[in-house]
Amino acid sequence: INAGADYIDEPLVIDGNLITSRQPGDLAIFSTAILSRLGYGGKDAALPDETDARAQWWKLADAWGGSTKGEIVKALNTVLSGERYSLEALEKYSEKESDAQIKSLFQEMIGNKQRHIQLLETRLNELGEKPSLAANIANQYAKVKATLTGSDDIYQLRSALGDVQTGIGDIGNLIAATTDPVSTAIFTQIHKDLLTYEQRLVDLYRIRVGAKLKSAKPTTGAAVTM
Repeated sequence: INAGADYIDEPLVIDGNLITSRQPGDLAIFSTAILSRLGYGGKDAALPDETDARAQWWKLADAWGGSTKGEIVKALNTVLSGERYSLEALEKYSEKESDAQIKSLFQEMIGNKQRHIQLLETRLNELGEKPSLAANIANQYAKVKATLTGSDDIYQLRSALGDVQTGIGDIGNLIAATTDPVSTAIFTQIHKDLLTYEQRLVDLYRIRVGAKLKSAKPTTGAAVTM
């Protein structure tokens, strides 16, 4: 609930004469709904039904000035690179970790990263594309970085937290810049998961260090700037 209204997390919400959407990824669906109500929709206008989840909405968005296919693929590969890097880093953190509770959380996050990677690779395949070179070598880069980092439990906790926070920033920027609803739905799910794990990492960190909190220690910089 926001300012007395109920927030509905859908690409298109219609309430009487009010038509709303959430984010740039909803552009094509939102615009199609407007045009339909102005009498310009349907097969005669070569526009899909606004409820058709299988429609190639990214093509419409591209035609109306939104993200091109190349930009969508680049965004997917950027997130894929980050998730592959994070997966490898978490596996290394888990190998070094002696705190059972932290190790358990790292293992849970590893499974979550694997699901994210599958979603991203599937979307690239749907667009007729493959992972970029940067995405393919991201895990190797993480292995090299892991050999140069500390091995104490708190250091690894800070590193994992920093990596999550870097991902939150990058993906948040891509959600705001991408007009493909399928890709932005994937980004949004990953973003929500990262926010959840950020809080859980912070909670563990606070329990273990008390008032002696230090800033997170990301092992990579931001990949996306606005």
